[in-house]
Amino acid sequence: MSLADHQARVTAFAQVDTAVVSSDDRNRAIQNAVRTYSAVRPRRLTGALVGAGPWLLTSLAAGWLADSHRVVSVAVAGGARLDVNDWCVYQESNGAWWLSSLYGDPIVTYSAPHELDEDTDTIALEAPGDLEAVAHLAASYVLAVAANYYARMSQSSLAADAVNYQQLQSNYGSRAGAERAEFDRHMRTRARKGSSRVEWDRSSSTGHPFLFHGRRRF
Repeated sequence: MSLADHQARVTAFAQVDTAVVSSDDRNRAIQNAVRTYSAVRPRRLTGALVGAGPWLLTSLAAGWLADSHRVVSVAVAGGARLDVNDWCVYQESNGAWWLSSLYGDPIVTYSAPHELDEDTDTIALEAPGDLEAVAHLAASYVLAVAANYYARMSQSSLAADAVNYQQLQSNYGSRAGAERAEFDRHMRTRARKGSSRVEWDRSSSTGHPFLFHGRRRF
């Protein structure tokens, strides 16, 4: 699915004139929706590290960020998963994140945010069933921008016009809530079906601690 397809779907859901919410604001809403979705259902990737370590986590993902990436598990080359006490993630004073393990040449499973631009759409590739939900979320952000637009208009208008703008603000605000509810409903339904990972237990990018999986040494 192309970025243009995402834009068209969000525009259809939101139904807001570009004089109220610009194309740039709509595109920012889409990227914000991708970030929100990624926080709940991130990508799950695997990478191999070489040698005895420790290893910079940018060796796994060049754009490794503490608030969007997390080491999920570490295994030895043969595939056996290491105990959580056999590895740890730590940050140096210069801000760099490192992985240390008692075993060399580890296979690391980690979570990362989804990507959506003119060339890449990881949601369509890895979770196509969530595309419409993400569009509903982006539409909720667009509608929230529209509600704020009319809130500003009502504050700077004469009384008669202000009433109309306040009504528009209320309408767009209600629709924003409805679109967000569609996203939340979809995510809860998918979680109950167990058809995909939902990281309700997500804490820090280091993976320490898990809410439901015990406490790791940090």
